[in-house]
Amino acid sequence: MSDSRSEPREEELFGTATAVSRTGLSAARIRMWEKRYGAVEPRRSETRRRLYTREDLERLSLLRQLTDAGHSISRIAGFSIEDLTQLAEEEAASGRPVGVDADEQGKILAVSPSGEALLETEDPLGFQWSCPFATIPEALAAPATPGAHLLLIETDTLFIETLEDARELAKRCGARRTLIAYRFATRDVAEAVRGGEPDLVLLHGPRDASRLRRECLFQLESLTGRSHLPDPGTIPERLFDPSQLSRLSQIDSPVDCECPRHIAELLRNLVAFETYSEECEDRNPSDALVHAYLHRTTAQVRRTMEDALQHLLHAEGIDLKS
Repeated sequence: MSDSRSEPREEELFGTATAVSRTGLSAARIRMWEKRYGAVEPRRSETRRRLYTREDLERLSLLRQLTDAGHSISRIAGFSIEDLTQLAEEEAASGRPVGVDADEQGKILAVSPSGEALLETEDPLGFQWSCPFATIPEALAAPATPGAHLLLIETDTLFIETLEDARELAKRCGARRTLIAYRFATRDVAEAVRGGEPDLVLLHGPRDASRLRRECLFQLESLTGRSHLPDPGTIPERLFDPSQLSRLSQIDSPVDCECPRHIAELLRNLVAFETYSEECEDRNPSDALVHAYLHRTTAQVRRTMEDALQHLLHAEGIDLKS
């Protein structure tokens, strides 16, 4: 008679749905941590479905707890279970708040069904992303985790109830500003918010991940007063006045070429946009940084085209002084 106690027990494995429910992480976040950082190495079923062990689920739960506390996943993903447990115990004993000072690094909590796309690109923009929730109900059902400077909510529809939930989430995570990117809303809902709540910003229309990251950067900069945007340099003086550009747009070239006219028209448009961006800088505090950046960048482009026009005029023997 064989002793069943000596027979090895088959290891219990869990699918992605169970991993999501037990760790509190989204499926997209688990896949990203697996692919980019090697946080876990799931097994595969015959149909190539991911299967996780109990140790995998424990690791993921600890990693979520620690990243929520401000630790970088890239630094701790390779830690052993023992080291992760010790670090989590130290965090719990310290009583430190999760949040960081705005002077150090901006933190963004995103509630978005496109979280995987938001997190997939290595972001050099100088802030820290956290996107553990795909929907607002999912975020509200989770324990409150303070520490975000900015709350981003991406949703297809915008209703009064959405605004109330957004305010509750912002309060729970300590966010100083909330961005809601939406596709459809009744006019009265959008108008009720626009201009009335400086800490609640509405972004209408579909936005790709790159645009959302850039919008978040602008809002963070208006909150912290710091800029991560490259400084294009000082604003160069204009080499051509409006009357000269107007003359060039009508002048007949001595050769069969319309380039002087085309470049003059491009310059007129650049000058107009440069002026527009400069005048927009002080209209809306939350947009001041982006308009200042656009102003300086457009001025640099304008100077490059002015240099090209000068070269062209010299090559074709066109003298604007005559």
